[in-house]
Amino acid sequence: MFTNLRIKNFRTFDSFRAEGFGRVNLITGRNGTGKTAFLEALFLNAGATNTSLIMALSAFRGTNQIALGNDSIFRNIFHRLSFAYPVELAAEWRPVGAKTTSSRNLTVAPLTTSQTTFGSSAAQEIVTGLDFSFRGSGTKTSAKVRWADVPTPPNSIPLSGPGDTGVALWSSLPTNRDLTISEPELPLPSGRSPGRRVTQLTFENPRTTALISAIFVLARFYDTVHQIYQQLVESTKRKSISRIISVMQLIDSRVVDIVPLTEGGQPNIYIDVGEKTLLPLSLMGAGFFNTLNIAVSVSAAEDGVVLIDEIEDGIHYLAFPDLTRAVLRLAQENSLQLFITTHSQEIIRSFAQSSVELEFRDISALRFLRNKKDGGRVHVTTFGYDELMSLRDIELELR
Repeated sequence: MFTNLRIKNFRTFDSFRAEGFGRVNLITGRNGTGKTAFLEALFLNAGATNTSLIMALSAFRGTNQIALGNDSIFRNIFHRLSFAYPVELAAEWRPVGAKTTSSRNLTVAPLTTSQTTFGSSAAQEIVTGLDFSFRGSGTKTSAKVRWADVPTPPNSIPLSGPGDTGVALWSSLPTNRDLTISEPELPLPSGRSPGRRVTQLTFENPRTTALISAIFVLARFYDTVHQIYQQLVESTKRKSISRIISVMQLIDSRVVDIVPLTEGGQPNIYIDVGEKTLLPLSLMGAGFFNTLNIAVSVSAAEDGVVLIDEIEDGIHYLAFPDLTRAVLRLAQENSLQLFITTHSQEIIRSFAQSSVELEFRDISALRFLRNKKDGGRVHVTTFGYDELMSLRDIELELR
């Protein structure tokens, strides 16, 4: 499990350090203090040199396509969009049950080039890719994601479909290592031979033993339906889906079964609520979907890390006590570490009360606060179990 994290030049963080992590970590703070960016930093560090995670971060933020010549997918990870310095994500990791920790240091540096636009005498520096360098867990490795002019590969993925121009959707990407996306070849004037080189966005993902199993759970992120489907299929084969059903019954007592089906080659998820026909997941509401996403992810990620953004989204507050007890039980059973962002005082109280009932002491709360007197830097205060217990019955504003 992660014990601390140091961040430099990433998203909203200029320089930031947090420590004192437990098995379950509640992250609070006002909007814009970097709670989601903190989860993203943990996600990147867990992935070591898996460069395709850059696309996942963009999708989490609502950007699901990329156009040739637009460097925002790369530039947006740097603090204040300035790539003068690399991103540094340094953490300490201790496997569950172990007494010693190991360092995990990920550096992400920009790959740049100068480009002159029509009507301008000055060249503009743009980011054409990123260089990932990882040291730790007994290994040292590197990988790049970048635009490049390369020979046309036989299995490249076109950037555009019919009627599009140079745009790729994230959903078109496979999950295999070393994938490429190519710009469609333009028609050439009559009498000229077709070009043999094409501009591609290439993602390297070298095999490494430094990977940590991590799942990012984002509220209302419906693009994860396929992932949820696969996890439900695996839970069905392992005969462990009953645990997920029991969690969903906390949200809707009518739930009898959850059925993953394939129709016309497309994965679909149906819910049995005791009626004559099964109901599609899409008809069950945002709170139900978010809870299912959480339950499935926590059940699937054994000996790993689950990052949950805004756990309370769409869920009625009366369900919080049962939900928090279920999450803590699953974390114990699967040897998981959880990082959970929230704006809800009721969620914090529910987790505190549930940890007392289950005698679960390995829990902490991290409060993020932006200090205007320090140039707007984000600072963190960590509350351990005993401090959290003293806070649960008083009106202390943690948000």
